[in-house]
Amino acid sequence: FVADGKKAEFNDLLFQIESGKIKAPKITIEFKEKSPFQAELLFNDLDLNKLFKRLKIKRNPLYVLVNGQAKLKGNLGDSIAVEGEIDSQLDKMIVLAHPNEPISPTNTVISIESSKTVGKFSYQEGQGSFKTQTKILDGTLVAEGQWNKSIPLQINVDGTGLSLTKLGKIQDLPFGGATDLKAQVSVDEGEPTVVGQFDLKNGEIADVTLGSVKGKVVYQNDLLSFESLELPSLEMIKSEGFVDFKPKDTRYKFNISAKRASVDQVFQFFKKNALEFTPPQGGELSTNVILEGGHDSKGIQVTARGNVRGIQWYKENWLGGSFSLVYRPEF
Repeated sequence: FVADGKKAEFNDLLFQIESGKIKAPKITIEFKEKSPFQAELLFNDLDLNKLFKRLKIKRNPLYVLVNGQAKLKGNLGDSIAVEGEIDSQLDKMIVLAHPNEPISPTNTVISIESSKTVGKFSYQEGQGSFKTQTKILDGTLVAEGQWNKSIPLQINVDGTGLSLTKLGKIQDLPFGGATDLKAQVSVDEGEPTVVGQFDLKNGEIADVTLGSVKGKVVYQNDLLSFESLELPSLEMIKSEGFVDFKPKDTRYKFNISAKRASVDQVFQFFKKNALEFTPPQGGELSTNVILEGGHDSKGIQVTARGNVRGIQWYKENWLGGSFSLVYRPEF
């Protein structure tokens, strides 16, 4: 280091802390009121979960390993104040269902291997804020958050073009498609809560291909709820459902109500399934459908009842009729 009567300059410092390794090519501290400083930092395998605990953020649901760099400036006086910019690679990001429990398959809501993040942050007297932009899952995720001593961690999330197909699974339930998402995340003394709106294209869940879906999603206390779901058709198809990550009986269940829908569209839901019969073609139907699974090892169960009209089936034209159907891959 080098020091004179006005400032001190430290070069090539290496810090080994609980949350990872930090190298500081250069830190400058001025000898005047509030001790202003500037620093350049390089970090390797920095564990943000442990860092958040040091900042007294309770029950943080994120486990993130970060490699990258940051530029900081602020004051080191009686009241520490820091602001900075970050450019980093997230080598591992896991969202935990229960923040105070160890990482495990049953405690992992989602797991993402890598992403690129840039952003800004600030911290002073037990409160802070941040805004980041992350290239992730073939899309972009902007997160803006703040916390202090009196309110829980609050994060606003805005995602575009996020690939659920690349994500693969939410816990152990397969999802697919690409979605835009706006959500609010809060973390307090209880479990993390997420409330948001999504617009999903080419959507899939388990063995069912849904296509375009819009709706509301809520995650709290191990329950992922889908509300006010809408699928375009001759008349809008309505749906609601849930995914229970610690179920007593049913892992997932969706109720679908179609007052007037294309027969061809409805049977496209099952295009990945080997149906034991040839689906009808043309015409329209009204139906109530229940999709559920996870309560045993036999896969998804589809139960449907309704009416059809104007269909072609087994080389015959059908004016109309009623139907009842139960489908399982291993029925």
